[in-house]
Amino acid sequence: MLRRRLLRLIGTAAAAPLISACVRSPSPSPVPSSATASPGGGVGPGAPSVTGRLVLYSAIGDGPTAALVGAFRNAHGGVEVDVLSVAAGGELETRIRVEKAARKADLFVGGDSSLHDVLAREGLLEKYASNATGTVAEAVDPSGSWTGWYLTLLAAAVNAPALAGADSHAAWDDLTGTAWRRKLALPDPSKTSAGYAFLAVQAVRHGRDDARTMDYMKRLDPSVVEYAGSEIRTLDLVARAKAVYGIAWSHDILRRKTATAGLDIVVPGDTTLGIGAVSILKGSASLPAARAFVDWTLTKGAAELMVREARVYPVRRDVAGPAGAPALDRATLVAYDRGWADTEHDELVRAWQAAVHR
Repeated sequence: MLRRRLLRLIGTAAAAPLISACVRSPSPSPVPSSATASPGGGVGPGAPSVTGRLVLYSAIGDGPTAALVGAFRNAHGGVEVDVLSVAAGGELETRIRVEKAARKADLFVGGDSSLHDVLAREGLLEKYASNATGTVAEAVDPSGSWTGWYLTLLAAAVNAPALAGADSHAAWDDLTGTAWRRKLALPDPSKTSAGYAFLAVQAVRHGRDDARTMDYMKRLDPSVVEYAGSEIRTLDLVARAKAVYGIAWSHDILRRKTATAGLDIVVPGDTTLGIGAVSILKGSASLPAARAFVDWTLTKGAAELMVREARVYPVRRDVAGPAGAPALDRATLVAYDRGWADTEHDELVRAWQAAVHR
């Protein structure tokens, strides 16, 4: 029996240092009327008035978080919202576990669904199935522990001027060649969701055979200039030409691309989707308001706002994806079993650490 994934505690001092921003919700401001239109009838004009105070732990970045909260307040002016925002969903996952006995937040907003799955298995989430309709099937958690409200692709950031003849559309197997030596930035699979998704994709490609998977990772190792501790660090390395190719989630690459000349995005074949989730934390003192927030994230206006601000793909079928993003329906996806990937996490990471000796 494989040991299921355990949360890695940063330590007893995890509370304060994790916070990069504490933002009071802005006053309501005009937003498109679609932001208050509920796909399932629970939000918008005529919906029951909800009041209360919410504390959000957000992993979607300060800019998108502020825009999201402002628009939510426009729809639900009776709800006060405070936000604690950090760059990495894994840090919030740890914080939520540390605070189990003294809950300080109501909602975990953003971050890959795998992070929410771990919390659900530890009994730290309040089950809630939103009544929204018209969303893609991948966004629905069968257990009702989290709600998928945006999608992203495992992709690659490319520094086009520094490629020096290398093929930016190289397949995964091509990256083990000598032409790629010390040109890749790979987020650490033990510390990042994108890095682990990459490792799990390779396992799926190799028939979930540990020996074949680790043989590939060993052959890839000479190409890796750094196993970065975060997706942000990965993109920094590519932007500064310390690497020419870096694995990250597509929305992070697209946002960085707007500010970095020469940075581009490619989607290798045999990749996977990431599901951005929102969940209600067990022990929330504001359940009606928390449920209203979850419902609201699935409205058309919220989807349009996230596409614009965070550069993610929407889960709603009636909202277009971000301008300039690779077409989601053209991506070639492996048969990625999220339950299997979560169960295998510790075993795969330990095997990878032994294989690359870093």
